[in-house]
Amino acid sequence: MYFHVHNPLLQSANGMTSEQAGQELLKRFKMKGLLLADRDAIAQMDNTLDKGYSAIIPVALKADGSFYSSAAVATPEQWDTLLASVRSNIREIGTRITDGDVAIEPYRIQQEVACTFCPYKPVCQFDENIEGNEYNLLSKPGKQQIWDMLSHTKGGETS
Repeated sequence: MYFHVHNPLLQSANGMTSEQAGQELLKRFKMKGLLLADRDAIAQMDNTLDKGYSAIIPVALKADGSFYSSAAVATPEQWDTLLASVRSNIREIGTRITDGDVAIEPYRIQQEVACTFCPYKPVCQFDENIEGNEYNLLSKPGKQQIWDMLSHTKGGETS
């Protein structure tokens, strides 16, 4: 889970009650990430959630106890697929680096670029105005597309 530590300033044209302010703060501090699709684990993280949307984690439960499709959850099999893909990518990147491939190719997804939060920006000195420096343009796939791509490249091999 990712928890952004900040001190948000709440603004409202009509003012708000302390309860409304508390709810708005929960929205601003809501964690981001991927959770195991396990009702018991979810209950430990948000013990007030019976159904509907959690105010603190990215999960939504239907009345029958199943997860909404918008919930950021993964089955144990999906976690295995994700971990295998991450390990494969790390291995591939490490091999490319030791083989001397140190090309500077930050990604761009719409207006978002990798350089925004990169601590190595002063070192690589990437500048798209310099010939040969180009962003690796990526599209923003949907949730199902991501799982499909990961399952097809599980462990670095086509399944």
